[in-house]
Amino acid sequence: MLAQVMLPSVLDPVARNIAILTTTLTAFMVLEYFWFIKEEIRLVWPRFLKTTEAKVYVVIRYAGLAGSSFNIWFAFRMLSGVPNGPFACRAWYWYQTTMTQCLVFSVESLLMLRVNKMYGKGKSIRALLIIFGGAQFAAMAANARVVVIGTRYFPHLCHNLALSQ
Repeated sequence: MLAQVMLPSVLDPVARNIAILTTTLTAFMVLEYFWFIKEEIRLVWPRFLKTTEAKVYVVIRYAGLAGSSFNIWFAFRMLSGVPNGPFACRAWYWYQTTMTQCLVFSVESLLMLRVNKMYGKGKSIRALLIIFGGAQFAAMAANARVVVIGTRYFPHLCHNLALSQ
C-alpha cells in the first residue's frame, strides 16, 4: 500500500539525502582518522599484539570505515537508479544491522572488561556482567531480526517499513 504512495519523485530526494549524508559523515570520519593517526600509532599499535583492548579498538575503528565505504557505494547505487533486487536490499540491511550490533557490543564488552577489572575480577560481578551482556545481545538480535524482516522491496531504493505498517 505504501509502495503505491511513494512515487519516484519522493524516492529520488530520499536517495539523494542518503548519499549526501553518508558521503559527508564518512569524510568527517576519514578527517578524524588523519587528525589522530600520530596518537594512534604511538598509543595503540605498539600494544596491538599485547592487549585485547587494542585489538578491539583497531577492529572497531576500521570496520566502521569499511561499513561507511559500503554505505557510500550502496547510496550512490540507489541514487543512480540502478535497480536493487530484494536480495540486495536484504543483504544491505543484514550487513547494516550486523555491523552496528557488533560495533556496539564490542564497545560494551570493553566497558564490561573495565568494570570487571575495577571490581577486582570478582565472580559475582563477572556473573552479573555476563547476564547483562547476554540480555543486551539477545535484545539486539531480536531488534535486528524485526528490522530486516520489515524490509520491503522498491525497484530503485531499499526502505524499511517495519514501523509504518
